[in-house]
Amino acid sequence: MEQFQFLLQRFDPGVIWLNARNQIVAMNHVAFEVLECQDGFPLGKEIVKFHPPEVRKKVSKLISKQNCPVDSPKPISMIIAAINKLLLLKISKTIGERGIYGTNVIFYDLTSIATDLENDTITIKKYPVYKNKKIILINISDILYFKADGHYSSIITADDTYLCNLSIGEIEQNSPVGYFSRTHRSYLVNLQSITAVEKRTRTLTLTFDSTHSEPVPVSKKYRKDIMTLLNIP
Repeated sequence: MEQFQFLLQRFDPGVIWLNARNQIVAMNHVAFEVLECQDGFPLGKEIVKFHPPEVRKKVSKLISKQNCPVDSPKPISMIIAAINKLLLLKISKTIGERGIYGTNVIFYDLTSIATDLENDTITIKKYPVYKNKKIILINISDILYFKADGHYSSIITADDTYLCNLSIGEIEQNSPVGYFSRTHRSYLVNLQSITAVEKRTRTLTLTFDSTHSEPVPVSKKYRKDIMTLLNIP
């Protein structure tokens, strides 16, 4: 963890200024290199247009909920699908003489240290989370399962539970193929970490060796596939 904190301090941050309509009005050289555009010129474009349509509402909500901070806002991890980047952002409003002027976005590009690129799609190998005023990278091998929490997810490990800003759909789409299995619309599980399976006539439940975990249900939709993967007759 300490090595990552030191590495983050050495990164050049990207800086973007948005106006009240969330259009890019200025940026530094790091942001210009990261926000690739087909026409090569991101200025004047809405920041949400760099995201796929299905997550633009979530992005707009994240931007609008930030205020001019008394306390430093928490970092947010986000996949920018249009440019295949995993970014860690801090978002806050900017204030002018007439009130709120726009939004300031500062980000670090974690793509090279937390992902692999496969078939032009990023695959996450370490998940960035924020807890106890520290940024932590969680190796996928340490994750027992993900639990959906609205537009976000909880990451459950043997030692703790963490809030992740990515939805369970984004996690499933950008995890290594076959590493995690969907057992329920709200759960994505590392089957290698299961310690017990409770099979009844109509239900299947998975358990883990962790005080932070809970029994994970297997819904009817995924029951047959999970039983096959676990070699359960």
